[in-house]
Amino acid sequence: MIDPASSLTSGYHVFFEPSGDANEQLASVIHELSAEYGGPLFQPHVTLLAMIPETDETVLIEKARKLAGRLASFELALVALSAEDKYFRSLYLKAHPSEELLRSRALALEMFALEEVSEYMPHLSLLYGNYDTERKQQSIALLESLLPLSFFAGSVALWKTPGEASTWEKVGEYPFGV
Repeated sequence: MIDPASSLTSGYHVFFEPSGDANEQLASVIHELSAEYGGPLFQPHVTLLAMIPETDETVLIEKARKLAGRLASFELALVALSAEDKYFRSLYLKAHPSEELLRSRALALEMFALEEVSEYMPHLSLLYGNYDTERKQQSIALLESLLPLSFFAGSVALWKTPGEASTWEKVGEYPFGV
């Protein structure tokens, strides 16, 4: 069982990362919240797969490329702000679970030979850490102007993610349909 308050993760992750204006806007918010709360900085992303077990990285790269080759670009809509008492979902934007997003998730699970272990809750975190709920609710009120926000998912990014977020390393990014 994973401790929801823990700042540690393991293995590899597959992300959808925004680009252009959406990326700049979200990175700016993450930077501001990180400075305000004293939390870690990280690249804006919506997780498609988490904690893929450590294995031969070249195998994971090939799986990520094959996954990307079978996906088509789609709009990923961020529809609501929320907060939880979980380190990696401290303050976040909920992603609309569109048919394309859920299909991408199912295909990713299949391609990486993983099983669904908990309900998929697509989101884009804005803040990592363990902070007071009332303080986070105040931040939510100030961030409402972000919505609605969306970006086109057109690639998958493979990240090596053992340990703290500050130590994560991007392995590569693979465009859809190639």
